Amino acid sequence: MFIKKSATFVWSVVAIIALVILSIVCWRVSPTIKKTTEPSEASAQKKQRSPLGSCEKCDKPLRKVHGRFGDFISCSGYPECTYIQRKKASFCCPQCAGCIEERKWSGGTLWGCSKYPQCRYAIFSDIEDSPCSECDKFAYMIKKTDEDGNVTLTCPNENCKKFAQADANKP
Repeated sequence: MFIKKSATFVWSVVAIIALVILSIVCWRVSPTIKKTTEPSEASAQKKQRSPLGSCEKCDKPLRKVHGRFGDFISCSGYPECTYIQRKKASFCCPQCAGCIEERKWSGGTLWGCSKYPQCRYAIFSDIEDSPCSECDKFAYMIKKTDEDGNVTLTCPNENCKKFAQADANKP
């Protein structure tokens, strides 16, 4: 009984010593292994641009990130650069002439001015980038989709009352 236990102990010690020797040999040999990529290939890979484009602020490649409110595209230089690529409307803010951008928050999606918090103009529904054909006061129409998938467009002008059915095939 004692002989079996001591033999097992001896073999476990031998195995540990062998692992230590093997790790030392590998550690000393690893710096002598040549890199498989040539320097010209590595620099060419770095120069390739991201398929999403480059950041408008720092020119680093953009990346797709999954956040609390869904996927979004941002700069790979975060936290130094906090640029986020957003959908932009074709019209400007009627209050300050800033860009209207799509923003996501816990309550859903809204279209707001890019100069927030100085300008607090916001549209709390989906929009269609086409002006009202009757009043031409606003450069967009409010787009609502019911449970059956029918899309209706209404003018945001309270005096206009323009109401139209949109094509179901149109995105």
